[in-house]
Formats: sequence, C-alpha cells, structure tokens
Amino acid sequence: MSVVGILPNPASGKDIRRLVAKAFVVSNQEKVNIVSRMLEGLLSAGVSRIEIMPDRFGIGMQALHNLHGQPPAVSSRVEILEMELENSSADSMHAAKLMKNNGVGIMIVLGGDGTSRVVSKVSGDVPLLPVSTGTNNVLPSFIEGTIAGLCAGYVAHLEESQRRALCSQIKRIEIRVNGELVDVALVDVAISKGGFPGSRAVWDSTEISQIAVTRASPVHIGLSAIVGMVQPVSDTDEYGVIMKTSGGFRGGRVVQVPLSPGLIEDVTIVDSTIMEFGQAYPVIDERPLVIALDGERELVLNEGDVAEMVLTRNGPLILDVNRAMEQASRTGFFVTG
Repeated sequence: MSVVGILPNPASGKDIRRLVAKAFVVSNQEKVNIVSRMLEGLLSAGVSRIEIMPDRFGIGMQALHNLHGQPPAVSSRVEILEMELENSSADSMHAAKLMKNNGVGIMIVLGGDGTSRVVSKVSGDVPLLPVSTGTNNVLPSFIEGTIAGLCAGYVAHLEESQRRALCSQIKRIEIRVNGELVDVALVDVAISKGGFPGSRAVWDSTEISQIAVTRASPVHIGLSAIVGMVQPVSDTDEYGVIMKTSGGFRGGRVVQVPLSPGLIEDVTIVDSTIMEFGQAYPVIDERPLVIALDGERELVLNEGDVAEMVLTRNGPLILDVNRAMEQASRTGFFVTG
C-alpha cells in the first residue's frame, strides 16, 4: 500500500523577521493552494491513502474541499488526522509520529528549517520531502507543489530499500546538557548571551557569541550564512564548522552576512574550528545562555549547566527530488499504453 503524509505548518514564514527585515510572507491561503496541488499530484500518481496534519486554520480541510471535481472514490483516499491540537510545534511532532505508526512511505513537510527539525525528531527511517514555506530555507526546497506530489507519489510505491536509495541521511548537531541528549539541529546552532528566549526567531547578530553548522553556503539566508560567507561547507562534507563571534568590531574578521531577506549585518568572527564526527565540542562557558536550533531559541543554560555539541550523521532521510523524478521517468512510471 502506498501512503503519503503531508504536514503543513501554519506558523511557518510569519515570525518577527517580517517586522525587522523584508522577508516575504507565505499566507495560510497560499499553503492551502500548495497542498491542493500536492493532492492532485499524489492522486494522479495513484497513491492508496494520503494523511494530512490538521491545524486551526484548516489548511488540509480546505485543500480537500478543493478536490470537489474528483470522484468520491478518489477524494475518499484523503483523510485529515484526528488528533488534539496544541497550536505549537508539538502538533507537527504528534502528527509525524501518527503517520509513521500508520505506515506512511514518505512525509511532505511544508515549512522552514525549524519545521523539518521538529518532524525529524520522530520520523525515523521515513524519508522527508521538505518544501519551503518558511523564512530560512537551507534544507527545504522551492519545489512546485504539483511536482512534489507526483514525486512523493512515485516514491511511496517503492520498497523501503528503494526509497532509501533515493535519499541521503543528512548530518545533525546533537546538544547534550549535563551529559544528556536534549535536542538536535539540522543546519545551525547559535549561542547567545542572556537567560530569556524572548521572540523565538534570532535576527540580531550582536546577540550571537558562537555558531556551529552542519552545512553553510554563501547563497543561503540565515544564521548559517555567517559561516557560509567565509568557509562554505556542504552536507556531503564529512565535517562541520564552529565559529566564535563578537558583537563589536574589535579584532577578528568582519564579514557582511544576509541574516534575513533584505537584512545584511556586519559580523565579527574571532575564531573558527572544524567539527569532526563524534567529538564533543563545548558550548562557551558564559552563563546564562540561550541556544537557538535552526534559527529558533529553544534551550536556556543556567549556572552549573555543562553543554556540548556533537556532530553526527544521524539526521533524517531527505529525498533527492531530481534523482527520484529522473528514475520515475526512466522506468516509465508516468507512462501508460
């Protein structure tokens, strides 16, 4: 049976960076349109069942209503999961866990880096297809909803080993506090002074004292660009990078960084270290500190807390859309007669 899960994050692309920068807004109505196009692609690919995460705005329900032109036998293959909503990232985790237990072959995740991070914590060996609707989109792709649906539909028909062959298991940084694994980041970890998270999104470079990345490119927007502008690293590289920064301009190198769309700031880099797999790297010893994971403040370190960062290859399986669609074409999946 071919089963696909869709997880649209209604909160993605709406944080404080819309006020302090010039980031575009992906409205929930546009997310409805994207999911509607995904459904058309999935149904055309002949999937057996489609499960959609519910939300307060009703993205999935409205997308389902847009299938009014489809025969009942077709639209009946789409269902909205029944679950209690907390109106937080916990909803994405809960939905992903339900989908995994229901045997989905692939999950389509609509959001930014943070949404993919949350889902990856419970997705296990289920491949993810991250579609960009967030602010910082290092991991998600700007892929048209119709193509995402067709691609996920094809992959859902494959055996588990065949699906895995079309994916790459990406790096992640594991955060350990007082010897315990407490959270993970797929792209970047940013350390800032102070003990109050405030707004979840990080947008002010003067707050950042240390940053670690699994990948960084000069063509991406966000905190990872601090590293990417001077020391690019790809996900295929078998290492990560840690840099210490300074809010002032004394010593070190000053680099111009696009922290958000339309927001370019000078950041002073005072030290750089290569992260090797499996080795523990200490978080700077000032306290209190706030740790942001993939652009969102998540953890507070207080006096006495000992924190470390460890680079691993334990991240989620990310589908290579180009490779999957090329394989589908070569095997004649979309050809009849």
